[in-house]
Parts: sequence; C-alpha cells; structure tokens
Amino acid sequence: MKKIILLLFISSNISAQSIINTESNTANNDKKVFAEIEAAFDMQQGNTEILQLEASVLLGYNLTDKNLIKLSAGHAQLTEDKESIDNDSYVQLRHNYKFSELIKSFAFIQYQENLNLLLTERLILGIGLRYDSSVKGFNFGVGSGLMYENEVLFEEKLKLYEQSDFITIRMCALSTFSFSISEFITIHNTTFFQPDVTNFFSDFRLLNDLSIVTEFNNYFSLENKIIFRHDSDPPSALEEDDLAFVAGVIFSF
Repeated sequence: MKKIILLLFISSNISAQSIINTESNTANNDKKVFAEIEAAFDMQQGNTEILQLEASVLLGYNLTDKNLIKLSAGHAQLTEDKESIDNDSYVQLRHNYKFSELIKSFAFIQYQENLNLLLTERLILGIGLRYDSSVKGFNFGVGSGLMYENEVLFEEKLKLYEQSDFITIRMCALSTFSFSISEFITIHNTTFFQPDVTNFFSDFRLLNDLSIVTEFNNYFSLENKIIFRHDSDPPSALEEDDLAFVAGVIFSF
C-alpha cells in the first residue's frame, strides 16, 4: 500500500463543537496589540485520501486600560475521498470592559456555520459579567450573562415534525481556571453551561475544554486538549455528546 502522510498535528473529533471557546487563548492580553494563530493539518493518500485542516486566529486590541476588543475566527475541514465530512467556520467579535482588577463585562456577536451539526447558520448576541482572581498562582474566573441565539438547520436532514429555524434566549454561564505545573507547562480548563431560560433543565448545552500548553519560547507553544460537549436536545439526526482530542501549534505575538 502506498501511503503519504504530511503531518503537523492531528485533530481527532467526533463532531465539531457548537460552543466556541474564546476564553482559552494564551496570547498576552497586556500588550496594546496582540495576536494568536493555531493550526493543525493531516493529509493521507493511498487506499484512502484524507485531508484534515483546522486553523484559528485571534486579534486583540486594548483601546484603553479598561476597554479590550478581540476578533477571533476559525475554520475546520475534513474530506475523505474528496467528499466533505465536516466543514465548520465561525467568526466572533468580543468586547470587555474592566470595572476593576476583579470584575469586567463581556459582550459579543458570533456567526457560525457547521455541516456536522446541520447548521446552515447560527447568529448569537451575548452580554454579561465575569469575576477573575488569582491565589498563589492559581487563576480562576466565573461569569454569567444572557445571549440571543438564532439557528437555521438543514431542512433536508430533519424529520418532517422537526423545526428548522429557532430563536432562543439562553443563560451563558462560564468558569475558568489555569495554573502552571512548571516554568513552561500550563493547564487551562474552561466550562460553559448554556440553558434555555424558558426550559432550563430540558434544553441546555455543556462544554468542557481541558488543555495542556507547553511553551517552547515567547512565540511558539504546543497545545494538547480534550473537549467534551453535551447538547440535551439535539436534532434527531445528531448524538447528544461529542468528544474531541486535539493537538496543535500556537504562534503568539
């Protein structure tokens, strides 16, 4: 069997995530302007032709000491024998206002398309508050807010009785923590909980993103992470749970 493998870092996932985690970036937010690029690539040729590409970019700008704007975008594509299996794209614009060293607001607008999750489009508007602190090198944060969500699904993938266009108001709760286990290795964890405010325990989404980041120098890092996602009320064609194992290179400047 002839097989050619061009490999930077492999990403293996059951399904792309519906919740975009913009809390896990490792770029230095203290700079006036900062950026972060993360990429993973896998290509195989032979009995099976596989192309897998994942890339994300973050750009940040501190308008003042209290105002921060971040623009993030990403794309993931998986094809097998030239047939698209997964195609996921998103873009998010986010603003933070720092009331104090411990408390800040967040507001964001996000657009997403996801073939695996049957999303023709998803538009989200969110706003809330978060609290961040640090104790003996252990950094943690909690936050809560509300978000407006408009989803449009692929009708041909749904059953006749299933709705294809949704407008939902969700609570947006999050928690984060990070700590360094050595000078170069840091563990990050982010958890999101997003219930429908009118159907709190029957329609909710949960995401947990656990990552280990190893810094090679001030610019390059290696990230390995495990992502778990649960949707309590997905379309009938989808499973409730997704699990992803991802490894990639981060370039920060």
